Amino acid sequence: MVFYNHDSYERFYKLYSHTVTLGSKAMEWTALVKLHSLRDTPEQRWAQWNAVRPMLAAMNILYYSLFGGSMSHSEWDMVVERNLLTSVEARQLQQYGGFKPFLPICWAIDEARLMVKEKALIDESLNRDLGQCVRDELVHAQFCEIAFEFRVQCGQIVNLLAQPVPFPYFHLLNTMLLIQLLLFGYALACTPNTNPYFGIIIMFLVSLVLVGLRGLAVQLSNPFGKDLVDFDIERFMSDALRNTVALLKVERKPCLKHEPAGMSNPLLDVALPHSGMLPQRSASLSRRGKERFLAEMRDRRGSPVDI
Repeated sequence: MVFYNHDSYERFYKLYSHTVTLGSKAMEWTALVKLHSLRDTPEQRWAQWNAVRPMLAAMNILYYSLFGGSMSHSEWDMVVERNLLTSVEARQLQQYGGFKPFLPICWAIDEARLMVKEKALIDESLNRDLGQCVRDELVHAQFCEIAFEFRVQCGQIVNLLAQPVPFPYFHLLNTMLLIQLLLFGYALACTPNTNPYFGIIIMFLVSLVLVGLRGLAVQLSNPFGKDLVDFDIERFMSDALRNTVALLKVERKPCLKHEPAGMSNPLLDVALPHSGMLPQRSASLSRRGKERFLAEMRDRRGSPVDI
């Protein structure tokens, strides 16, 4: 029983780790979109959102698909109402026969590629040469790396949930638990000079603990649901959407070589000369420490030091 609970908790912790990593990859994707895009016009703002929303849509589709294997019409409508998919895109995903979260990820990669290409054509500071093409490919490779890592986390979650507990192991555990409870109850009933009401209480408490541990392990094995120990996936999705929108909205002008108002630069402060620090250090030493310090300075410099 202890081993089964440990195995279920380890599975629970792995699923939580993949879920958190999924949100962090979405934030990294948003940061790259903000870094490698222009945001001067409404059209460029739409380019940012069109590059980000497919990743958030993939997260929503993954989480909703974990409840019963397929999404309901109300769940598809919720994704559309959040402005993550258009109605046409939602219908296309419903008809898609493959791994549904992966298709929006591919859409996001394509949007990011076009966004980087458009920036290279509009930005006058960039050189339109072979080197610029190489730089665009390197930037696109960064997007692909995060997108495929995002897909890996999605696949890990689905595969961990699809990995069943071995049939003989689970039923052998239930058989052992039943036999243990029967033998324990028989031992309590056959014990002489024992109050029967006391035996009933002991049997009830032991059964409650053992059966409760088994039930907890079963709930931990699949934390995507509506039980008390399950993940709050609605909060995960809403936090990812809120953080993405907040990151894309905030604006900050780089300071570069300008001095920010009310700020001093510690790199420009005048440092004390090394010779001026020697009297302070030697004054804090004892007499024996002074002599040792003077001897070390003589050995290093080859001449007496005046202190």
